[in-house]
Amino acid sequence: MSASEGSWGRVSWRCRFVLSLSLFAAAAFAQTPAPRPDNPTFPVGAQARGALARIQVDWLDWVVACNDADGARADAVVENLLSRTRLLGMERVPALSVAAALRAVEFAEAGDLERARCGLAAAERLDPRRPEAAFAEARVAALQGNYLSAAGRYVGGLRRALEAPQTRVILLNNAGVWATTVLSLSGLLLVGVFMFSRGTQLYLDLFRYFSRFVPAVASHLLSLVLLSWPLLLPAGVLWTAIYWSVLLWPYGGRLERALLIGIWLFIGSLPTLLAEQNRRVGLALFAPVQSIESASRGELEGDLFSQLSLLASILPESPALAHFGADIHRKMSQMENARALYRRVLTVESENAAALNGLGIYYFHVSDFGQAVEHFSRALASDASHAEIHFNLSQTYSELYRFGESERSLRLARELDSDAVSRWLQDETRRTVPLDGGLRRVADIRSELRAQWRVREEVPGWLSHWRRTLSLPLVAVFLGISIAVRLLTRRGPLAKPVEGWWGSRVDRVRRALLAGVPEAEGGHPGRAAIAVLVMVALGALPLIGSVGYSVPWLRGPSTNSLVGVSVVGLLLFLGLRYWNEGRDRL
Repeated sequence: MSASEGSWGRVSWRCRFVLSLSLFAAAAFAQTPAPRPDNPTFPVGAQARGALARIQVDWLDWVVACNDADGARADAVVENLLSRTRLLGMERVPALSVAAALRAVEFAEAGDLERARCGLAAAERLDPRRPEAAFAEARVAALQGNYLSAAGRYVGGLRRALEAPQTRVILLNNAGVWATTVLSLSGLLLVGVFMFSRGTQLYLDLFRYFSRFVPAVASHLLSLVLLSWPLLLPAGVLWTAIYWSVLLWPYGGRLERALLIGIWLFIGSLPTLLAEQNRRVGLALFAPVQSIESASRGELEGDLFSQLSLLASILPESPALAHFGADIHRKMSQMENARALYRRVLTVESENAAALNGLGIYYFHVSDFGQAVEHFSRALASDASHAEIHFNLSQTYSELYRFGESERSLRLARELDSDAVSRWLQDETRRTVPLDGGLRRVADIRSELRAQWRVREEVPGWLSHWRRTLSLPLVAVFLGISIAVRLLTRRGPLAKPVEGWWGSRVDRVRRALLAGVPEAEGGHPGRAAIAVLVMVALGALPLIGSVGYSVPWLRGPSTNSLVGVSVVGLLLFLGLRYWNEGRDRL
């Protein structure tokens, strides 16, 4: 292993958070067609290709300058690199920011703090508020022995990470998976609690019936077999809980039956809920979706056009994608490509003011001012609330020496947004102003993808049996057995709960530990459900960092903290129950 590979491994959980998110796309549950290699929708023009190539050269120049500890030269290269990025219509370069942060950590681990500071400065300038930059600063500060500063930088990195849209999607997904896990386990345990409290009467009914035909020992054996045979099925615990809930139906009150119905509905809908969650998260983490979201925020990604081509192969007729691509081409000064896509948008959305404005900008760019006036006027007829269109029309009239009309359009623009118009007039490089309506259509593209998204049915093994064709016949068998038990057994009065059946000295501990059982025995199924849910939630708290998608910064100290909170919470919960049991007996 090389030195750089070793450094990468040592700082991965701190410094590669957002970079790691790209790996999650490989775990997405979609089956999508491969892009057509001959798709001409999103070609990279010669000008953009040249700018990208020069950015690569600038990056290599920065690496050399940083290695030479030439801070002034490195800063100048970064400024030049950002200038080229702005020429492409973008503001930040996330991949290079992450690379600079990692270089800084490597330098710091080698004891070269001057070069490390060079890398940290570049990382922050190439993409301000990047989480990796803050994590790298924390690592460098820790290597210097400044642990207080390192903690502050690390907290700042967490704050930045939580601001990232992908992070929020992952955390919400993990919270949903965790909640689903907790509710599932709580439902299964609640059925066990009801069997523990009500099952005595069910067992006695079965024993009395079998005792008519066979000896007592055989009656006990037959009763046990009849109650436990679903354990032999695949996912036997699940089927046993469902079977018991069906058998217990006649023995429960209204609230108990309502809780059982809720458990059936929840478990029955779990595969569908998980599949829909996979669809939503897989779509959010789909690499092309992340790429267009980054581009809409002004972040330059090297594979943007290949990702757009992939989307075009999936959504060949999408006006939203065409509009987005048109704006990207226009920002990168690929005006002919932009014109073709704006026209495609207008064939579907003829009154799209932003697309009409974009096409007007194209004609202004090629000095066809008559066509520019026509398209700007059509845009205003569609939506006259944009100061940008009035300003563009004013500029076009000026080129045609129609100064009266130009002044009138400029006045209308000022009435809508005087400050913006003043800024546009002071910017000598700006002759027209786009609306960027296509860049704001990421949500529309996601909706179109969602309509045809394909999700592989990947659910936990114990749930997969619930969706097989055997499930309905098996439930019918459960119902048949339950009805037969009710018809064949002669149920007497409900058996009274046996107080202190483990002995009076340990009964208080037993009742405190068996959350839900005392409540169910006392005829309070709602309280029993709450007790079971609280205990399962506290016990499952450490799983938040491991269910669903892995979040690097939830490992290590964060996981240990969750374990500590879980243990303390369980001790407090059980202690409170023990105290209540003693108070109730006074």
